[in-house]
Amino acid sequence: SDIPENLPSSSQSIEIENEKLDLSLQVQNAIMELTPKYRIVIILKHLQNCHYSDIANILGLPENKVKSRLYSGRQLLRKILLRKRILLND
Repeated sequence: SDIPENLPSSSQSIEIENEKLDLSLQVQNAIMELTPKYRIVIILKHLQNCHYSDIANILGLPENKVKSRLYSGRQLLRKILLRKRILLND
């Protein structure tokens, strides 16, 4: 057979996809715990792939303020993920 032996079985692949989906839902729930001013910049940057300048225009904020909120929002999100044991401490 031409199929490599180290490929996961279909049941393993399904399990991996289910774990990815579960993790994604947990992260989305953690994002929803952020206050709106941090949540919106995280969503626009990381889920919608907007550039800093686009986020600044959408929100009517200076670009530096967007960067500052992203930094703070990421730090808060990290704390939430650590608290929920979704993210393990270094």
